[in-house]
Amino acid sequence: MSGKKGGKMKLMVKECLIKNLNADVLVIPVFKDMENKEKMFVEVNNILNKLLSQTIYENPDIGEEGKFHMFYTNSRLKLKRVLLAGLGESDELDLEKIRNLGGKLAAHIKNNSMKDVAFLSFGYDLKNVTIEAASKALVVGFKLGDYKYEEFKTENMGTKEADKGKKKYKGINSLLFVPQVKSDLKLIENVIKDAEIVSNNVCIVRDLVNKPANMLSPSLYVKEIKKIFTKSKVKVKILEEAAIKKEKMGCIINVAKGSVEKPKLVVLTYSPPKAKKTIVFVGKGVTFDAGGTNLKPSQYISNMKQDMGGSAAVVGAVKSAAEMKFPIKVIGIMPLVENLISGTAMKTGDVITAANGKTIEVENTDAEGRLILADALHYATKFKPYCIVDIATLTGAASVALGSRCTSLMGNDQDLIKNLIEAGEKMHEKAWQLPLFKEYDEDIKSDIADLKNMGNPGGEAGTIIGGMFLQNFIGENKWVHLDIGATAFTAKPNAYKSKGATGVPVRMLVKWMRGLF
Repeated sequence: MSGKKGGKMKLMVKECLIKNLNADVLVIPVFKDMENKEKMFVEVNNILNKLLSQTIYENPDIGEEGKFHMFYTNSRLKLKRVLLAGLGESDELDLEKIRNLGGKLAAHIKNNSMKDVAFLSFGYDLKNVTIEAASKALVVGFKLGDYKYEEFKTENMGTKEADKGKKKYKGINSLLFVPQVKSDLKLIENVIKDAEIVSNNVCIVRDLVNKPANMLSPSLYVKEIKKIFTKSKVKVKILEEAAIKKEKMGCIINVAKGSVEKPKLVVLTYSPPKAKKTIVFVGKGVTFDAGGTNLKPSQYISNMKQDMGGSAAVVGAVKSAAEMKFPIKVIGIMPLVENLISGTAMKTGDVITAANGKTIEVENTDAEGRLILADALHYATKFKPYCIVDIATLTGAASVALGSRCTSLMGNDQDLIKNLIEAGEKMHEKAWQLPLFKEYDEDIKSDIADLKNMGNPGGEAGTIIGGMFLQNFIGENKWVHLDIGATAFTAKPNAYKSKGATGVPVRMLVKWMRGLF
């Protein structure tokens, strides 16, 4: 799934003689400070009458990080082109640079309308990373760099009469890894399969978050989720409004009151045989957030279709765990609502009762995410999990605290926090811990109820206050809260993140789950 019509890109690994290789382009990675003496590079170079080595000798900047230099083979090979891709200095190479290379490669190849790509696998001149880790990072960068959300572009929907009968470039068809030596084949094959699963699921998350709110109301979202998990080992259970009321989830019910769309609670369950641990992900699913009675200003309301980014991340994480056959039970809980304004909408000053019995004074109807999460977190405790991780576009204050390149993280178990931060670091989905000091409890005490859903006037410690509030609904469980309010959606694209939905923090969560077994 990639937000566009057409088939998925095929990923392959195959041992192949250079003279038999048939592709639009063969990509060869090169270092700035090292001569490439790998057997297959030498073979291509010889067939092309030393064109590659001569060009590198005359143009030393070719090996600079992110630089590309393309040659036509002029029928000396079945290959149409050879592309030298610069890796920079050998001792400075890391996995994030390789992901960026993959993203830039995908863009370059699309800009030149090439469809079938071969990649001469990394050799043994790597210093800081293994061949398998480098291959995995290249695939992630390449596939995510290929992503573009174009679902509603008429040219991709086949509606323009003028386009009928015309051949049009439809994107990259395939990426073939060509191992340097036969023993690398199985090694690369195993890791790129995992990379493909995660990348595909990040793209699913991006599609969901990028989808317009009129195409992804709670009822339509449920249909999408059922479609995503068709023929999957994940069970999908939907609690409708009556069942939500039966569970006494007063927060979810009250937030949804302003919309004609009824609330839903989605429960995903992946339960492999002999699983020794159960983890629960809880994701905020506000499919459009107008702010309710505390209506958002126009500059903040335009992208509020993305306020269900936490729930989408849960979809991606659970689906990845199932497809990679992780030996842990993974449950995903997603409350789905619209937060709108109408004659029936929740009002500022209302007192509502959460599923765990705590009463909450609604100081601001635009602090609705923590309300629906309160009920969902309490529901999560029923599964007696090893831990609970919630993911939410909870606060605008998160961008003030840490900016758009880092997720805010809080919790009550330092080992859990440490492991998630380390997983994020490895995937370059960075997170940073904010404190949940007991002194902040005073800020959410209400004069007329147990709690209020806002802290001090002026938004002081806004992101922390969100975490302090949620802590009241987790019981005695280990818990971490990821506020992706600043990282789920971006106006600053990079090599493998397009403008719009990022898919954060799916790759972090998958890496973290791997460390649990």
